[in-house]
Order: sequence, then structure tokens, then C-alpha cells
Amino acid sequence: MSFDTIADYSKVLGEELLPLHHEPCDPKSGDKKCFEEQACERFTTKTFDVSVPVSIRPFAIPRKPEVSCSGNVRVCPGIEPCDHRRESFDFTITQKVNVKIPVEFGVKTCFGKTCAEERL
Repeated sequence: MSFDTIADYSKVLGEELLPLHHEPCDPKSGDKKCFEEQACERFTTKTFDVSVPVSIRPFAIPRKPEVSCSGNVRVCPGIEPCDHRRESFDFTITQKVNVKIPVEFGVKTCFGKTCAEERL
């Protein structure tokens, strides 16, 4: 069964239908000509693989070292015993040395053009 106009449909229902441009009414008023607004929402979902090329270039920049001494100096005699009649004396000096070497580490990151591919 099809209807050409709202009036034709109204005759089958036995009540008058309001045209679409009518003023809003209060459904709680009990007016038979007033209907609560109803809607049906539908959603669709698409899945995409989104890609972006990434280039990472690591770097390390050494900075000027800082040197400091730690503890006392140790003096050890040379291979031959001391002889005061010699022209020279051999010995070894040992010192603990701390070396602080600052190095800056990092990466430079570059991104390419983003692209997407629809997954079916």
C-alpha cells in the first residue's frame, strides 16, 4: 500500500497528521496529534593502516674532559736501591686520577609523508 500525500495516509489512520513545518508540541500534553521525536542512528567503521616513515640519526658529541686528582700521591722506589752517590734517582709516582668526560647523546628525528591504506 502506498500513499501519495499525508492526507491519504491520515485517512487510513483515522486521524489527522501534521505537516512537517508545524510548531513543536508537548508530547506529555496528551495531544493525539503530537508524537515524540524518534530517530535511528547508524554508524560505520573503517579500519586503516596509517604509516609514516621515520628516520632517526643518532649522534654523540664529546665535550672537554675535566680532570681531578683523588687521594694521596704514592712514591715507589725505582728498580735499583737508592744510592746517594749516583747522579740520578729513579722512582715511580702514582696518582689516582678521575676523568669526567661529558658526552651529549641524542637523535635527530625526521618524519616523511604520512600515508594510509584502507583495510577491507
